Amino acid sequence: MLIGRDASELTTCGWAWLYRPWSPVTLRKTRAAFEGALEIDPDYIDAKIGTSLTCIVQLLEGWSNVPLQDQLRAERLLAEAIEYDPTRAMAYHALGMLRRSQARLPDARAALNRAVELDPNDAGAVHQLGLASLYEGEPDAAIQHIERSIRLSPYDPQRASMFYGLGRCHMVLGDRRTALTCFNETLAAKPKHWDARVWRAGSLGLAGELTRARAEFSEAVQLRPEIDSLARWRVYQPWITYPSYEALRGETLYVGLRAAGMHDE
Repeated sequence: MLIGRDASELTTCGWAWLYRPWSPVTLRKTRAAFEGALEIDPDYIDAKIGTSLTCIVQLLEGWSNVPLQDQLRAERLLAEAIEYDPTRAMAYHALGMLRRSQARLPDARAALNRAVELDPNDAGAVHQLGLASLYEGEPDAAIQHIERSIRLSPYDPQRASMFYGLGRCHMVLGDRRTALTCFNETLAAKPKHWDARVWRAGSLGLAGELTRARAEFSEAVQLRPEIDSLARWRVYQPWITYPSYEALRGETLYVGLRAAGMHDE
């Protein structure tokens, strides 16, 4: 427990940490602040929403040590928050991300649409709506949402992630040049973004630039050595295996990754 602060101050600190670029360290500090607020006041609504959102971000970014427990905790806290105040846009934003982690894409889109209805300037919710569209196999619609999120918040702390999502959309549509530009933008800000390096390797492999593709894939494996095959990637991030999205990846990304040296098993 963090000592010497009240629930309101700790919650403000939590949101300040959450609005920084995400990393395992910043999210641990974020969660500690929100959890500290809930220890002081278990009914503090903003701390419930903040804790839930942090749990889900940690899960989706691959930094949760207890994914199922984090999902269940977020589920409970969000249900309590929405019952108390059904007009909190950020609660629906978090709920949309939670539903995406559970492979409940129609429910994710419904929650995110509600978040944007309540707060049209929530760039994060618009970005998440784009990701949900991508995972449902609609990259053209996803591009519109993600480009809008970048326009809404051009200096957003999560700008690199927005370009990562945008790059994936262009990649599965076969536009390797634009995809590479987006992945370069992501990696300029976050050089250790393992997923973006894998996608850049796939883009280069699909373009026939095999030397660069293999070097890029080798760097990705150095960052995340336990994930060196398509099968292990699917286990590590099960929410990437939505059928429509998987089909798009199979026609583009996987072809390039096999050329870059990534095995199926």
